[in-house]
Amino acid sequence: MFIKFEEFKEFLALIEAEEDKASVPVFIEKNIEMTETGMQTGHILIQYQYDTEMLAVFKTSEGIDPIMLQSTGFLQALEYYSDKETVEKAQRNYLAMLQKFNTSLDTEYEKAIQVLKSRGIETIIPYTWSK
Repeated sequence: MFIKFEEFKEFLALIEAEEDKASVPVFIEKNIEMTETGMQTGHILIQYQYDTEMLAVFKTSEGIDPIMLQSTGFLQALEYYSDKETVEKAQRNYLAMLQKFNTSLDTEYEKAIQVLKSRGIETIIPYTWSK
């Protein structure tokens, strides 16, 4: 069974209530998903086993802006209606957006780890049970 938290403060309060929170394993993972509309979204998933049959879950995408994926059909059409320079510029812009997305995902992941460590949580495992 999953206990989903909307607020990070509430999720942290549950962990901080543990007697020996330094040894409590907290699981964290960064995930990328594709939507039906062609958007790429990213989120950070943090989990902790509250009890033998309960898993506390916090999922956030704060600070991670989604991007529209570029289809090969778009580039082919652009190449047909435009010149090579325009197509290359579009590809560079897309790669820059993708790099920005990946950087923000990595940054938010590292921030989450630092927050957990600052709260005295030492056992941080880079894996989650569910997406």
